[in-house]
Amino acid sequence: MEFAVRVFTLHIRLAFDENWKPHLEGVKRFLEARSIRVGLVRKKESFNTWHVVVSNTTGVVEMARELVGHCTKKREELQAVIDYYSNEITGDDFVSVMNASVSRRERTGKLREGGPPFTHDEGRELAAIASKISFGETMRKRRLDSKVMPLAVGSGTYLTLG
Repeated sequence: MEFAVRVFTLHIRLAFDENWKPHLEGVKRFLEARSIRVGLVRKKESFNTWHVVVSNTTGVVEMARELVGHCTKKREELQAVIDYYSNEITGDDFVSVMNASVSRRERTGKLREGGPPFTHDEGRELAAIASKISFGETMRKRRLDSKVMPLAVGSGTYLTLG
C-alpha cells in the first residue's frame, strides 16, 4: 500500500511488488478479469523488483473490501482504507494507522507527520471549493491583465481600458 498526503485528501494506491515479472502479469490479468483497472507491470526504480499498482479509488476500495477478510498482516491497513473511503475516519486517522504499522515494523516506510483532518468526502468538497476560488481569482486576474496594455513596448506607460 502506498499513499500520498495531499492538502485536503489522501491518494491511496494498492501496489504489488515481486521479483518475477510473469507472476505480476498474472496478478494483473486476474484483476483486469474482475474489471479492476491496473497499471502496467514495470521495473521498480532502484530495486531489482517488478511493480504493478491499482490507483483508481473504485479499484482500491473494491480490492480492499475483497481482501480484508483474507489477510492477516495487512488487515488493519486494508480496514483503514475502507474506513477512510467510507468517511468513518479522517486522513489524519488513516496516517496514524499506517504510522503504527511502521512503528511495529509490520510495514516498511517512513513515519508521516499526519494527514488532512477531514474525511474523504469532506476533503473532496473542500478541494472543489478551493479550486473554484482559485479558478475565479485566476480569471479575475486575466480579465484585469487584458484591460491593461502598454502604450508602447518597453515605454513603461500603460493604458487602462474600461
